[in-house]
Amino acid sequence: FQEESKKKALLLYDVLDSNKEKLVLSVAQDARSYSNVVFNFHEQETLERFINEAGEAKFHGINGHRSVGGIRVSIYNSIDLDKVKKIADFIESFLKSVS
Repeated sequence: FQEESKKKALLLYDVLDSNKEKLVLSVAQDARSYSNVVFNFHEQETLERFINEAGEAKFHGINGHRSVGGIRVSIYNSIDLDKVKKIADFIESFLKSVS
């Protein structure tokens, strides 16, 4: 499970790290979780658009913790690699649409 979790997390972190200029990545690389991948956007409007479009794409429950905000993608053991690839593709596509 540990290797699978690492593989899933690194897939998402690769997408996020390659778009650092468009995102707020508040967790240091050496402290990142393999279970919950968190990030935010610089503008509230972009965050709201992302949440809305994610919902339309059937990605639910990605709102960050109420005290922190942003986005939290939980990739627990029950989430397989194919599902993580789908959200990674969605995030990458969304980020391409953001100027």
